[in-house]
Amino acid sequence: MIRFFRKIRKKLLTESKFNKYLVYAIGEIVLVMIGILLALQVNNWNELRKKEEAEIQLYKKLIDDLNSERTVIEKKIYSLKSNQNLHFQLYDESIGKTEYDPTVNYKNLYTYSPGQLFFYENHSKSLPFITDNETHDLLKKYIDQEKITTTSNEDWNKVKTEKIRPFLTKHGIKNTEAVFKVQSFDDWPTLSYASLILYPKLVEQYGTVEFDQLLYELRIFTTWSLYHYNLLKEANQEFEIYLKNKVSLEQTTSKQGFSPILLELLLEDRTVDEIIDIVRNENPENPTYDISEQALTNLGYNLITDRQLKNAKKIFELGIELYPDSYNLYDSYGECLIKLKEYENASKAFKKALELNPESFNSERLLEYLKTKG
Repeated sequence: MIRFFRKIRKKLLTESKFNKYLVYAIGEIVLVMIGILLALQVNNWNELRKKEEAEIQLYKKLIDDLNSERTVIEKKIYSLKSNQNLHFQLYDESIGKTEYDPTVNYKNLYTYSPGQLFFYENHSKSLPFITDNETHDLLKKYIDQEKITTTSNEDWNKVKTEKIRPFLTKHGIKNTEAVFKVQSFDDWPTLSYASLILYPKLVEQYGTVEFDQLLYELRIFTTWSLYHYNLLKEANQEFEIYLKNKVSLEQTTSKQGFSPILLELLLEDRTVDEIIDIVRNENPENPTYDISEQALTNLGYNLITDRQLKNAKKIFELGIELYPDSYNLYDSYGECLIKLKEYENASKAFKKALELNPESFNSERLLEYLKTKG
């Protein structure tokens, strides 16, 4: 091709057709420039396509991490609600409004859950790579909310470690004998069921200024942290739905994208009776929702935490219907019945749990308690 153009140029020059040669030369230059421009444009298109693909992959990674962090958020919200229920229980006991409840985890006075969030750590450096302004703003908004939530959790943990634990030590409320009765070095599940708190010693502090002020701290900081975790949960949902629309991923009815979908998410817009119908109509081989034994147990305890005892009872009964050999469901059902003061049925539930699992320490403990109820 180059020889061909050279021959034309040479012929025009030898024939003294300079004007034609000049026009030809300019045309050749223009063609070369057009070729270069086209090559640059193609290269720009390729680079733009690569950037767009990289950004889409980033969006998908954001969605995955939002899903994972949502699990952490849900667990922390459940933990904070459980703690808040304990605080109300302690206050009501201290003013004589209610009595000892063996299903309450008094040991939560000592323990706390980290609730470690990770989205900021994973994606704080992603902002410069997002070209879309709305996506950029939503990511920044979520990261900012996560940072505030993390701070609220750190403040809550400080109340536990710097105020509550020293109080328990000062008044001899930690049960040293109970923790050493567990012989295994690393059996935390058994140790966690032990009576880590000396309840009689705790009761001695009811009505004191020091105890009342600590309840005040717990109530305030738990509410503050729970408030921010709920805001983060909403931001998580909003951001994920937006990103799924952005990359044209199919939305799920969960609004969160878990697979299978957590039943707790249905509580946002369904009644418990409707959820029960959904579970009964699920295909066990390929369910849309998580209808496992553990999922139903978790849902029941979530309802207990929200003080929906009658609804929790329905869920545990559904669980027993679907998983009749689960000692854990009978045990959880019994705890719910104690809270409802249905002591006779609670005893039957714990006896069934022990029949299925003779080593169920919690069932044995609560069955002994129920003997005091006649």
